[in-house]
Amino acid sequence: MLVKIYKYAFILLIFTTFVFMTGSLYGIDIKLFLAGVSSFALIVILYSQKKTINKFNLALLVSFFVLYFFSALIGILKGFNESYVLGELIGLLSPILVIALYRSDFVSIITLKKTMLYGAFTYSLLKVMAATLISTGVLSFTTFFNTIETIFGYRLVSMLISQEYNIVRIYIVNDLLIAFTPIILFSAQKVIKSKILITITYITLLLSMLLCYSRFLLVIYLIASLLPFFSIVKLNINKVIISVFTLGFSLIYLTINGLPESISKRFSTSDINNISSDGIRNEQFEAIVKMISENLFLGAGIGSYSSQYIRTEYIYELQWLSMVFKFGFPAFIILVTLILLYLNKNFKINYKSLISISLLLSSGLFNPYLQSTVMGVAMLLMYSEYHLLESKEKEVTILRSLEL
Repeated sequence: MLVKIYKYAFILLIFTTFVFMTGSLYGIDIKLFLAGVSSFALIVILYSQKKTINKFNLALLVSFFVLYFFSALIGILKGFNESYVLGELIGLLSPILVIALYRSDFVSIITLKKTMLYGAFTYSLLKVMAATLISTGVLSFTTFFNTIETIFGYRLVSMLISQEYNIVRIYIVNDLLIAFTPIILFSAQKVIKSKILITITYITLLLSMLLCYSRFLLVIYLIASLLPFFSIVKLNINKVIISVFTLGFSLIYLTINGLPESISKRFSTSDINNISSDGIRNEQFEAIVKMISENLFLGAGIGSYSSQYIRTEYIYELQWLSMVFKFGFPAFIILVTLILLYLNKNFKINYKSLISISLLLSSGLFNPYLQSTVMGVAMLLMYSEYHLLESKEKEVTILRSLEL
């Protein structure tokens, strides 16, 4: 019974992280409730059934907790707002707890992938439907904006993508997950068997990504779409021919017709929206560098911010850089080391995993993705594709190969 409770609570936590714009629904924190239920059930299961726990990962988990709580204490001692300290502490712990909650012996890799694909498709479809209703005038953007704020407590930041067709930008942190979903959609370990369903899903995800209108995420989506099809070792003539023809025809099309104006504008250095967006990051960079020089050893602490430049409370788009002044340089090096140790111990290290995980972690260079359950689920998405085989999985793989 407890196993089922854990399994369904965890699956719902993953699904809602894909679909919900925030953790709450009409003011009720659904994600916190699901995380609490799955945590309690898992602890009782592990204790009662005397399940083995990976001691190395447990030591890493404790190390993260110690590091974060030490930095939170620094933030309080340096006089920063306690609610900011608590808010950022919860944000930093969220991805780690989501990762720690996953047990493949109760929720299989296939089930995890299916949940993620269903969540990605549901979220993308709802977004495309909303954009279509707004574009056709059936739904006003104001009504959509207010509805989202009422249901999820989230204030959309939007802009007009196409004035001619009244297409508006719908960008949410969840789009980070959609950008990497092609990795499991086109995985060698097929979750969706039907090619028609795969095509429909991919097109829906693509439309969703175009609506997010993020330069960084659009590039990631392109790379994530191509990555599953190529292997340095298994490169054959068919893949080469398909690639050459695809790239050739794409270049011919773009040369004759040019990039669609709305997309090309998004990558233009002269576009006013891009100048404004990049200008904000340049201002943050100067303020953060000053904070680093003033808090080089112990850091300013979790929940801290620069009085010279306050973006959104304690959160900055240049998130990795801001962590240097929050943790201090020695603790930041420890943090990076812990992350690398986790990756080395739990992931297959090859060029695909290195590219994918590097892209995921680099998202914190430009946007505040690191402090959320979204980052935890994104890392689980990577784990579902690139995880090291456990002993039981190895046995099954060997037996299947013998049968063949």
